[in-house]
Amino acid sequence: MKQLDIRPLAGSLGAEIHGIDAGDMDEETWHAVHHAYLKYLAIFLPDQHITPAQFKAWGERFGPLLTHPYLKPLDGHAPVHELYKGPTDKVVFGGEWHADFTFLPQFPQAISLYSRIVPPYGGDTLFANRYLAYETLPVSYKDLLDPMEALFTITPFYEGNVNLMRNKMGKDVDGGAVHRVVQVHPETGQKNLLACPAFIRNFVGMSEAESRPIIDYLTRHSTRPELTARYRWKKDTLAIWDNRAVYHYAINDYAGMERHMHRLVVER
Repeated sequence: MKQLDIRPLAGSLGAEIHGIDAGDMDEETWHAVHHAYLKYLAIFLPDQHITPAQFKAWGERFGPLLTHPYLKPLDGHAPVHELYKGPTDKVVFGGEWHADFTFLPQFPQAISLYSRIVPPYGGDTLFANRYLAYETLPVSYKDLLDPMEALFTITPFYEGNVNLMRNKMGKDVDGGAVHRVVQVHPETGQKNLLACPAFIRNFVGMSEAESRPIIDYLTRHSTRPELTARYRWKKDTLAIWDNRAVYHYAINDYAGMERHMHRLVVER
């Protein structure tokens, strides 16, 4: 396999890949990038200069793309859409630990961003490794959680994002789905923990009140510093992370500044 210039971000997950052009990759390079994606879970390619069409083609390498049900596509380039937070905006999109669309019966494989405008500081994204979250659980918790399912819906944690999408699209966010709490990754076969606070409502067979102490424990456990990585965006960085094995959290710490991303969603 082709050797890439890979620079890990942390011991838990994440890596930058340098020296390749995502808009013009041969098959050998693509397979090496895909291998790095599965290994590091979140990969970042700085200094990319790609058009929306090239961004779409990049995403299609990983799988079919989802046209976002709530956010407006970029004119002429669906399913690419924009994430924009301006100087007067208060709410950030994705400002809680979550895996995208887990409130739907089938949630997507991956999320990809391309940074167009970034603030001079702030606007970082946190990532957490769900493989490690499961692997580091006490055995008693693994035994408890392995057979369990949970209901995932929009929760109060995510109301700011609901209002943001309602204002942009005139649509309410709905949906609700039951998923296994311990997921098995379809490509690696590894177990991982799915209990993100943005969407999990309660465990099947338990009330919300009965579920809350376990959810709170799992959230604290899954996002311990040694299981996470933090990425500071630079302009023209292309990123993709595995939504089947990662939580992410967009930090809202750049009031009065501007952040503009192109985004696409890779289906399974």
